[in-house]
Amino acid sequence: MLLELRDLTVQFPSAEGPIKAVDGVSFQLDEGQSLGIVGESGSGKSMTALAILRFIPRMGSVSGQVIFEGDNFPWHGNSVTCLVTKHLG
Repeated sequence: MLLELRDLTVQFPSAEGPIKAVDGVSFQLDEGQSLGIVGESGSGKSMTALAILRFIPRMGSVSGQVIFEGDNFPWHGNSVTCLVTKHLG
């Protein structure tokens, strides 16, 4: 398995309580496969991609797991740098 996303949730605070931009997204992608994510404007497509890359604004909170080539990348720290260093050298 190349990439696995498990139960991704992205939330942002508001005066009325947390707003879920992404709610429980999961998928698996094997090497050589492609994945298209489609949906209406505001449905969380871009936020899903940004969360995988750890580019969510600081006020956002993220939960779930991103597993790349068997390695689970934590939400804290600079996991994108770790990913690039380990897999691209």
